[in-house]
Amino acid sequence: MPLNPKFQAQMNFPTYLRTYLFLKESHHWSKERLERYQLQQIKKLIHHAYHHVPYYKKVFDECNIHPADITSIADFQKIPFLTKDLVKKNRDTLKAQNYPAHTFETYYTGGSTGHPLQFYIKKGKYFATMRAYGTIQNEWTHRHFLDKSLVIIGQKDLFKTARFGRTLSVSSFNINDPDIPLILQKMKALQPNYILSYPSSLSKLAMYIKTNNIQSIPHVKNIVCIAEVLYPWQRTLIQDTFHGRVYEHYCQRESVAFGLTCTNTPYFHLFPQFGFVELIGKDGQHIQNEDEIGEIVGTSLLNDVFPFIRYKIGDLGMYTSQQCTCGCHYPLLKKIEGRTQEIALSKTQQPFSLTGLYDLVSRSTHHIKECQFYQDTAGTLILNIVKTTDFTDKDHDLIQKNFQNLFGDRLDLILRFVDHIPLTQSGKYRFFIQKLPTECIQY
Repeated sequence: MPLNPKFQAQMNFPTYLRTYLFLKESHHWSKERLERYQLQQIKKLIHHAYHHVPYYKKVFDECNIHPADITSIADFQKIPFLTKDLVKKNRDTLKAQNYPAHTFETYYTGGSTGHPLQFYIKKGKYFATMRAYGTIQNEWTHRHFLDKSLVIIGQKDLFKTARFGRTLSVSSFNINDPDIPLILQKMKALQPNYILSYPSSLSKLAMYIKTNNIQSIPHVKNIVCIAEVLYPWQRTLIQDTFHGRVYEHYCQRESVAFGLTCTNTPYFHLFPQFGFVELIGKDGQHIQNEDEIGEIVGTSLLNDVFPFIRYKIGDLGMYTSQQCTCGCHYPLLKKIEGRTQEIALSKTQQPFSLTGLYDLVSRSTHHIKECQFYQDTAGTLILNIVKTTDFTDKDHDLIQKNFQNLFGDRLDLILRFVDHIPLTQSGKYRFFIQKLPTECIQY
């Protein structure tokens, strides 16, 4: 989890060390002890929010909820959801009043939905805490301090080096054909043991290597995919190309959920010290059935200067009641399915999840560099494609045929060829651009 150098200077080392040691200790706790800890922290958070955060004082009074009433998770789940729109409308009243102004720092989400969200964090403490979780992530994914590492993230410069040249950072904005040969040259010179990257960026590199019959990068042991959904075809392509073990990391700048896969399973271990995570179905009730998909709702146990309580992240996850054989008792998500924004409307205004649709395209043709779905009219999807020179009418027809087999006449597909797919402000890839009003799209 790389940090901007200016943030490292602000990091509070005692907070970092305390958080790190606590995570090491609590990793071995039983499920019951972790649940007791979460309830204790939730009670503490609710008491703080009621007495010091105007927004929650108003909401709790309107709902006739008092901190003393919260004695169980069932009581806590009576609190209304917090949404991104509510955060935007109530930003000032969501700030805790018992902290002096100089302790607040403005922060933003990465804008992966196209609309960055502004909120507040506590100076020093936030980045120290996140650095501690980053250290734990490195340990889980077997990254040693001395490992040579490649990091692909949204940054201004094409290349940056750190850790005395052992870490090479590459801009995700420059993963395109003209720059890829130079990037691969730098990678081969470094010979990284460890790669941390947006999956879309690493997939582009892998596709270029495969298409041009280039010898793969040797010595890669472990790969961590961050910040985007990792689709099955991407996992296969990345693993076949770089031959390292692929892990996934799940987090948000709002810091309400932190998940990591481990060596034993591809399921996400949700860190209960970080936040309390719920999975909510279409009916607003909690998901309890194996492999059922719901919306992820998180409560941050870290940021009391701007509490996110029962916050609808905008992501979808798949439920499992299983426990990992690694011995850790953290709750699991079988997979992150995508965002609630990845819901399209049919001709009859029925919602359809686009999860898995990228796999359909990749199975239909190998002659595309990248693609993105777009909708501004109910019943019609536009597929923007950056094609290779080998793309033919046969590829076009096969995509249409496979799409029609899946959706019938409920959705029409229009293929549109473009020169490139724009990234978000933070250099991430967006699988689907939904221009229809979000209030008419109910998951």
